[in-house]
Amino acid sequence: MRDIPRPSSPRSRREVQLVPSPRNMEAVRALADFRHVLRGFLAASEDVSKSAGVPPLQYQAMLAICAWPGPISIGDLAAQLLMTHSSAVQLFDRLAASGLASREPSPDDGRVVLLRLTEQGDELLMDLAEHHLRVMQSRERELSTSLRRLAAFQLPDGPDR
Repeated sequence: MRDIPRPSSPRSRREVQLVPSPRNMEAVRALADFRHVLRGFLAASEDVSKSAGVPPLQYQAMLAICAWPGPISIGDLAAQLLMTHSSAVQLFDRLAASGLASREPSPDDGRVVLLRLTEQGDELLMDLAEHHLRVMQSRERELSTSLRRLAAFQLPDGPDR
């Protein structure tokens, strides 16, 4: 995801005008629809995690830890979850306190701590992932249709392309 450029002054900003037209309004509607569909999936996903007694952010951390090729550092976990290092430490501490994850010093760099899921964490993650896949598959048509609708819009070449 790229950062959206923030103008330093009104004069320096690239002027982009969204003139009300049927095409622009359709793009706005498509964006709104996609956000709605995506939020519906996220809400269903959060419900799955909560029903298993796992806060959604802890589930996301478990996914990131498991999906990383090998042990993951706190810094990499923070980057994967788009959070600060200190927030990732606090989140991981809660996982470890629940017996779902453990930490060990890196054999290559004593300053780095590597994170792993415990056997209990692995088992819980696999159960949750299966439920989440079912939710995703049940919403696949809705998500795909909405995303294809967005992809159909031609945008002028600009700095983000």
